[in-house]
Amino acid sequence: MNVKENLKVWQLLSEINKTGNLTDAAKSLDIPLSRASKLINQLEEELGYTILDRSKKPALLTWEVKKLMPYVQRLLCNWKFISSPEFIKGTGVRKNLEYSLTVSFPVNSDGTKFINSLTHICRTKYPNLQLQFTSDCGETGLLSGAADIAWFGYRPKHEELFWVPSGYQFTFPMASKKYKKRFGIPKNIEELKNHTILMRQMSNGSYYPILENGQHSIDLSSYSQVFLGDASVCKRMLIQGEGIAIDIGASFVDEE
Repeated sequence: MNVKENLKVWQLLSEINKTGNLTDAAKSLDIPLSRASKLINQLEEELGYTILDRSKKPALLTWEVKKLMPYVQRLLCNWKFISSPEFIKGTGVRKNLEYSLTVSFPVNSDGTKFINSLTHICRTKYPNLQLQFTSDCGETGLLSGAADIAWFGYRPKHEELFWVPSGYQFTFPMASKKYKKRFGIPKNIEELKNHTILMRQMSNGSYYPILENGQHSIDLSSYSQVFLGDASVCKRMLIQGEGIAIDIGASFVDEE
């Protein structure tokens, strides 16, 4: 059997990603270090590219492999599910489909299309599954069970969360006509210092005070005229002409 068909090697990759080194990963899985090293070498030969960056001490997963980790986690989660006693007895699937599923969307975005799609799938494919929707549950909410699935505008940091990249959401500076009439519009990035900047609060996982344009970047956290609030408050301030919003999703103010 090819080593890439061996579930243990993918478990090993997952543990290396979690612990940061091969030694601790092998210890966690109770695999002799020599055996773990051999598995990695064999996998590198079969895949045709490097898995561990051995120029670093300890050796770390290469960026190419890190990009595969969401799919590795999905493989391991699926295996854990189908090998469970509930699945083997045929009770797990029925049990899951007789309960509700809570899905969280960012307040900063209009999730109507996604909600409609999920509702349609549920109605036609899984009539016994009740969908519930909430907003901005955050990583803590997922871990505590406040939501089962969440759409984030950023990459979750907690290792126990399984995530899959699902595209990009772009934001851009926005101001109302009222604001433009009162204060004008900055002609370049430096002139932002003379304006009130509306930003999502620091407790939001997508908070990032750096504006970047190629090699040029500025740190807004040092600006004196920065207003921090949740998406709804920033939207209200934007519409009232109180500042320039830089991280409000366009779909969130589509009607306005």
